[in-house]
Amino acid sequence: MAISDRFGDAADAAKDKLNEKDERDRLIDKAGDAIDARTDGKIADKVDRAQDAARKGGDRIQNRKNNKNNSNR
Repeated sequence: MAISDRFGDAADAAKDKLNEKDERDRLIDKAGDAIDARTDGKIADKVDRAQDAARKGGDRIQNRKNNKNNSNR
C-alpha cells in the first residue's frame, strides 16, 4: 500500500469523525488545551478565538452538507 493510499484512508476517517458535531467540538477543545499547555496559556485568548472560528466553520460546512442532502430528496 502506497503512502498516498494510507493518507487518503486517514483523511477519509478524519472527515467521518468531523461530521459528528460533538466529536468535532471535543477535538477542537483538545487541540486548544494542548496549545495552552505548550504555551503556558500565554496566547489563550487567541486560542479561544481560533476554537470559536473552527466551531463556526465546522457548523457552516455541516449546514451546507445538510442543505445539499435535503435538496436532493
